[in-house]
Amino acid sequence: MSSFFERASQLPVTSFAYPGPLRDQLSAAILAGLKTSTASLLTDYEQPGEELPQIGQHYQLIDSDEQPIAIVEVTDVRTVRLADVSTRPGRR
Repeated sequence: MSSFFERASQLPVTSFAYPGPLRDQLSAAILAGLKTSTASLLTDYEQPGEELPQIGQHYQLIDSDEQPIAIVEVTDVRTVRLADVSTRPGRR
């Protein structure tokens, strides 16, 4: 297990929602393989120093205690109009 924490500590951090019950639910869904996609606004990446995620990029997923719980990989990045975002959960 220590190799997981060593590897995770070298990666940029990501999380979903603010610390608390919602983050815990989303993280549990990721770990269970139920949440396999996410979306954000392009304007979030138009800030200085921000870049769109790149396919193959890895992040350490942190829990509400800011502890690493998983390593997630970016497998697809799309830029679409908000009106064209699918309401179907992402699964392959």
